[in-house]
Amino acid sequence: MVGLVLRYRTLAKLRGTYVDSLLEFAVPAERDCGDGGQGASGDAQRWAIHAEWNQLSVETGRLSASKPALQCIPRDPEPIYQRDDDEEGSVRAWTGEGASSSTSTSTSSSSSSTTSTSSSTSSTSGGGGGRGGGGSSGVQVLNVRSAFVASPGHTLVAVDYSQIEMRVLAHFCQDAKLSALFRDPAGDVYVQVASSLLRKPPVEVTVRERDLAKTCCLGIIYGMGVRELARRYKVSEHVAGRFVGSFHEAFPGVRAWAIAVKRRCHDEGFVTTIANRRRQVPRAAPGDGAGRARAERQAVNSVVQGSASDLLKLAMVRIHQHLETPRGEGGGGGEGGEGGGGGGGAANAGAGEAAWGGARLLLQVHDELIFDVAAQPRAITALVAVLRDCMEREVVEVLGLRVPLAVKVSPKPWHSILGL
Repeated sequence: MVGLVLRYRTLAKLRGTYVDSLLEFAVPAERDCGDGGQGASGDAQRWAIHAEWNQLSVETGRLSASKPALQCIPRDPEPIYQRDDDEEGSVRAWTGEGASSSTSTSTSSSSSSTTSTSSSTSSTSGGGGGRGGGGSSGVQVLNVRSAFVASPGHTLVAVDYSQIEMRVLAHFCQDAKLSALFRDPAGDVYVQVASSLLRKPPVEVTVRERDLAKTCCLGIIYGMGVRELARRYKVSEHVAGRFVGSFHEAFPGVRAWAIAVKRRCHDEGFVTTIANRRRQVPRAAPGDGAGRARAERQAVNSVVQGSASDLLKLAMVRIHQHLETPRGEGGGGGEGGEGGGGGGGAANAGAGEAAWGGARLLLQVHDELIFDVAAQPRAITALVAVLRDCMEREVVEVLGLRVPLAVKVSPKPWHSILGL
């Protein structure tokens, strides 16, 4: 009975928080299917979701989606229950162990349509559950992302900036040792940080030590104190304090830069991002220690997160410009002059879309961009070349970054793009 109650609560949460709210905004995807919203077999209804994109709702400058909040769709599958073959008919609540071996599948289909700066379309259909790879234990999981699929004949391609906030921090603080960690394109910066702090070879750094280094790095950006770091990572305040102290000792440029940012926010009442976008930071009243600390956290966080947002927005603009240009007419990446052609205006844009395998941006999730492109090796290769060129080279050159940028690209169904 307990297992059934827990299973019901899990399902009710998933349905109420995600499934029902998504269905409220779903509309028949007639424009994309050309078949009245029906699937190829005529028995599957295709739906599309057009979210609203907000430019000014997040103070750091990040884009946010609402109606519905597509950026909040869970990344990982949710274990529902586990049937024990040793106990016929028994269903026990899933405790989370072994969830990493589970996978979610979807046989549903839907369509997608173009995303712009003011509106977005992702496609969805019913379903999204599946049997996991739990062997004889029969783990069943539900992944809401499996309801979102590419348009017919297309595939989804996700591109994600790697450790973007740490790279932005290294750019601003100009700490030579921290910047050097990003020179190795195959390296893991958090492993390198842990190696430096713990004074051990990178190959000897454990997963837990790497995670602690990551939490420490991001905690510094977000203004997390020693007490909060200790609470989140379940270590003593002494251990957390020693780790933070070691970080500042290893990378002194970070502390010096943060002090300069805090001083500026108190003196001038604002901070600026890498693109010179200004955010006002309220001054604290005399004697208001809590207000002063809050303003300082906002200042550091705004510079780093706001600059990361600037980088991604610039990349989105550059990618859009390339995809609007027929290959062979100055577009980056691609394969020779295939698909090139004349014409201007709308005809030129249409030729560009056709030349790039109909590639279009569907969704932006923080540091990740999701594209819909023809499921053809040549089209995918051409798109990936453009993405890497725009995000790794052009953005660095335009903004004058002092550290290289790196992206991870994954042409997979959205629900299987995990751990980017």
